[in-house]
Amino acid sequence: MEEKLKRYFELKKLAAEVNEELGKLRNELLDGHDGIAKRAYGDYILKINVQDRREYSDDKLQEAFPDPALWRLMSTHDAGKIAGLVKLAVVTEEQLRHTY
Repeated sequence: MEEKLKRYFELKKLAAEVNEELGKLRNELLDGHDGIAKRAYGDYILKINVQDRREYSDDKLQEAFPDPALWRLMSTHDAGKIAGLVKLAVVTEEQLRHTY
């Protein structure tokens, strides 16, 4: 068991080092490109896609929802549930402005 634990911690340390290097390389690759890009470099293709990630504030969301029962239904912010409510036209993007 001791050998398994030793190997586990060695691999965790190695994974942390790899993730750190990947992060540095990613930042270096992104520094030279603004926004969405697709470029070929030899045999490799660099694709950059911009994603809009929203993290909502519970307090601001509660104020934005017109019906308190709706808030109780959700209980906490969940980007997927909120997107569904927007698609169903229960709430509008305008109501959600400044809640994230």
